[in-house]
Amino acid sequence: MRTSGKRIRKTVSKSAVGAAMVAASLIGMPIQAGAATGTPSTTAVVHWGSLRQQIVGFGASGAFGQAASLQMMPAKDRNKVLSLLFSAKNGIGLDIVRSLVNDGVDGKTIEPAPGQWDWNIQPDDQIWLMNEARKYGVTTLMSTPWSPPAWMKKNDAVAGGKNVLTNVLLPKYYHAYAVYLAKYVTGYWSHFHIRINVISIQNEPNWNTNYASCVWTPQQFDTFIREDVIPVFKQYDVQAKLMMPEQLNWGEQYALPTLKDPIASKAVSIVAAHGYAGTVAPLPVAEREHKQVWETEISTFGPDDPSITDGLHWAKVVNDYLTVANVNAWNYWWLTNTGTDNEGLININPVTGKYVLNKRLFTIGNYSRFVRPGYYRIAAARSPMAGVFLSAFKDPKTGRFAVVLVNENNSTSTLDVSMKGLSHGPSSVVPYVTSATKNLQEGSPVAFSQGMFTAALPAQSVTTYVGN
Repeated sequence: MRTSGKRIRKTVSKSAVGAAMVAASLIGMPIQAGAATGTPSTTAVVHWGSLRQQIVGFGASGAFGQAASLQMMPAKDRNKVLSLLFSAKNGIGLDIVRSLVNDGVDGKTIEPAPGQWDWNIQPDDQIWLMNEARKYGVTTLMSTPWSPPAWMKKNDAVAGGKNVLTNVLLPKYYHAYAVYLAKYVTGYWSHFHIRINVISIQNEPNWNTNYASCVWTPQQFDTFIREDVIPVFKQYDVQAKLMMPEQLNWGEQYALPTLKDPIASKAVSIVAAHGYAGTVAPLPVAEREHKQVWETEISTFGPDDPSITDGLHWAKVVNDYLTVANVNAWNYWWLTNTGTDNEGLININPVTGKYVLNKRLFTIGNYSRFVRPGYYRIAAARSPMAGVFLSAFKDPKTGRFAVVLVNENNSTSTLDVSMKGLSHGPSSVVPYVTSATKNLQEGSPVAFSQGMFTAALPAQSVTTYVGN
C-alpha cells in the first residue's frame, strides 16, 4: 500500500438437557444452562460436519525495503525473526508472502522500455525473502503491482499525483501490460526458480496518491481481463492464479463487472480487497461465482502498540474476517517494520538492529500457527458469551482441529465447547495461550469427554485448543 509510515489512514478500526438445548445447538447458538447445572453456564456448539470455507493461509509482505532491513540484521537475530514469522513449530507459521511486481519507488522495472527486458533490477531483498520463506515450507507467493511501467501510463510516471485523470494505464498499452504481468510470472521461474502462485492486476485501483499507484475503473478491469489477460496468459502458459481487484476498502465493487461477465469471470480465481475502510461483510457475488475471497492488506498507522490490547484488537479482526466475511486468506501489511508505527508484525530498529515482538504477532499466530492450509472453517457460535469470540476449524484428511477463543473480558471466562457430530474425539485437547505475560504458551491438556471440553480463558487472552 505505502512506501513510508508518514501517511495516516482511518481503519475500519454442563449443558442443559431438553428441547431448548437441541434447538439452540441446531442453529449454532450458545446454550444457556439453568442455575442448577453449576459453572460453566454456557455451552458453545461447534458443528463438526458443517463445513464453511477452506483456508489457504495467513501472510504479510516485505515490500518497500522492509525485507532488506530484515536481511541486514545480524544472522542470529535474523534467523530468530524468520523462525518467528514462518515456523509452524517455533513461530506463528505464516503461509503467504506478498511481494511487489516492481520496486514502486524509483520506477525501475523489468521492462524499462517497450520490448526491452532487464531482470537484474528486481529487488534482491524480495527474492531473498521468498527463498527464506520457502525453507520453512511456504508455498504461496503472491505478487502485486503498485503501478505499470511509467511508459505505459498517461502521466509517464510510476507515481500518481494531483491529477487523477492522468494516473492511468493508456488503453493502447493494455496488451503490453498483460504481457508484462505474464512475463513477470514466467520470468521469476526461469530466472530465479521461484514459482509465483498468485498474480494481481493492481494495488488499490481506487486510490490516487503521490507514490506508485494507478487508477482503474471496474469496467476497465473487465475489458482488460477479457480482451488482453485471457489470450496473453494462455499464450505464455501462465499457471498463477489471477487475483483482483485489491481495492482500498473491503468490498467487491471493483470486481462486479468482471464477475458478471461470463468470459472474464472464468479467468479470475481470487477476489481480494484491503481492509482500510468498510464494514467486514461477505462478498456475495464472489461467493456466488465460487471465487476464493482474500483480505490482502490491513494495518493501522498510529504509534506502535506492542500490548495485549492491540493484540486482542487484531485477534478480533481476524475472527471477523474468517467468520463474517468468510475469507480463505488473511494478510497483515508488513512482516517487519523499521518505523515506529503499527504497520509491521515485528518492529526493527534500523540503527541498532534490535527488534520488538508485538503482541499482535502472537495473537494472529493463534490462528496462523494452528489453522493450516487445507483446513476448513466449521460452523459454530461466533460469540458464545459476552466478550468472547470463537472460530473453529478442522482438517478433513487427518481429523485434526483447532478452536480459537478470544477473551476480551478483564476476568477469566469459562465455557463448555461441544463438538456436535464428532463421534470419536480425542481424550484431551491442548491449549496455547497468548496474554499479557504469555506468547503462544502451551498449557496442560484439557479433558475431552462425550464430545465436549471446558475452556477456561484467562483475562485478556487468546487461546487455541488443538485436538486430533
